[in-house]
Amino acid sequence: MGESSPLDPDSEAAVLTAARQLLVAHWAAHDLNQHAVAERAGVEAARVYLRWPDMHRLIADSIEPPHLIADIPDLGDSRAELKLALQHLIVAYTSRPAIERIALSLSLRQVHDDDAIAMVRDEGERTWRGAMLAALQRATARGDLAPDVDAEAIIDIWAGAVAYRRIFRGGVVDSSFQDVLLDLVLAGRVPLAAPEPMDPMPDEWWQPPLVDAVRWLTEVQVGRMFRVADGVPVGVLAQAPAHRIQMGEFGVAVTGGAHRDFMPIVTEARTRMSAGVMVEAEGSGVLPRYLRADRIVVLYGDEAWVAPLEEAEGFRTSRSFRAGAGQGPLWPADAIVEIVVSLSTPGRRTWLVRVPGVRITHSA
Repeated sequence: MGESSPLDPDSEAAVLTAARQLLVAHWAAHDLNQHAVAERAGVEAARVYLRWPDMHRLIADSIEPPHLIADIPDLGDSRAELKLALQHLIVAYTSRPAIERIALSLSLRQVHDDDAIAMVRDEGERTWRGAMLAALQRATARGDLAPDVDAEAIIDIWAGAVAYRRIFRGGVVDSSFQDVLLDLVLAGRVPLAAPEPMDPMPDEWWQPPLVDAVRWLTEVQVGRMFRVADGVPVGVLAQAPAHRIQMGEFGVAVTGGAHRDFMPIVTEARTRMSAGVMVEAEGSGVLPRYLRADRIVVLYGDEAWVAPLEEAEGFRTSRSFRAGAGQGPLWPADAIVEIVVSLSTPGRRTWLVRVPGVRITHSA
């Protein structure tokens, strides 16, 4: 905040109040100066200049008083930390009337110095934005949030929800509403950050023996049946590792299942086989960033079904996700099939993992 304050706490508070009142009264910050603020506060102008030689710094402190700044302690509980961070945000919006906050925002728009506006905004948000970002980063490190969440977008969404409820609906941002905002984030339905440039692929992440199967699966038409005689590389697919794969430092486990529904009053489409996989990080690890399950091959006798996988919404975390495909063949219930799934990340190669000995379950 610059040099030590030459003002006692009461005088400093009076100066901040005066600056805020002038901003609200005139709805413009470009013509505000230390002399006007000092006169309204009843404080000697030289002392205000000494404390705040930069007028924009004084504006920033008047908008969000520095004494409200506080860090969020590491509580070892992501939800508790994020709720505390959310309360910082709510304090920032409830510390003054809504009309006053609107006036302050409009007054800043009259400043024609982009750097000054950015400084005022950044200073004004330090009461809660930095604390929220730190709490979100800790939640990501613990695996409570996916590693590729867009923390800045989460903060913007929370800020927008709180502001709208306070300013336009006049509602109280109580504990139940805070829980709603927390659930939206911790349930996994959060914005993802844009993919970052990928580093070169480590050699150990590649599966050279499976290159022919990967190429076939990448180029073949999905959503249809094949005979082994049609060129299905069964021998190469059989070399894919079973159940798990090591991707550099990431251990990834894959389980799978297949099902047919024979419940009464169902169409033939409903009785067709569906198949899916669960992809999970092993131990206490997390999944590689942007890992996806793209395609599935289900083998039965001399037939193969190839289909695109669709990820199940609302189930992805930093440690696991589900993906499935429907409208499969009419293979008999209780038949034993073998599943091969392709895993990939943008800009990188594809890996194959087998799930052998899968029984087609059924309901009737």
